[in-house]
Amino acid sequence: MSATISKMLLLTVALASSLMFASAVSDVQNKLVAPVKANDVSLGTDNTDLVLAMQQCEGVTAWTLHGLWPNWGTDCTSEKFDISQVASIEANMTKYWMSCPEYNQSNEEFWSHEWSKHGTCLHGASQLQFFTLGLQLLQKYTSTCKGLSGTCDTCLTPSYTVCSRR
Repeated sequence: MSATISKMLLLTVALASSLMFASAVSDVQNKLVAPVKANDVSLGTDNTDLVLAMQQCEGVTAWTLHGLWPNWGTDCTSEKFDISQVASIEANMTKYWMSCPEYNQSNEEFWSHEWSKHGTCLHGASQLQFFTLGLQLLQKYTSTCKGLSGTCDTCLTPSYTVCSRR
């Protein structure tokens, strides 16, 4: 076999391996936070707005999630937070939906509060769906906080688009 053909075969094998690896990485990333479709989570009978509340912890410039708050109620059911229900996204929650150190509260305590007070009002949403939706919306709308610092609340319609009023 000529040297040119050998090099071409090696390049072909390397390219195929690289594409397979990229595909595997993409599959893993997609499974880290599985998409939640708008139809999967009902906003209840009122179909009023939500607030996507973002925060910057003291001394940090990155935006993290403070909460996803339905405007139509709080503490809608008595379902308790169960950390095992969000185990598949806990690493992302720890990074992007953490309790700021200045609040002196563990992440689990913070998430429990967010679920009990706000998540229970997204009718039919599981804990995994609620927190996954929050993470997705954070990723989509962090840019609305450009130029701000501290806190940033973004109004979202029932179809998860930015409200026309601010």
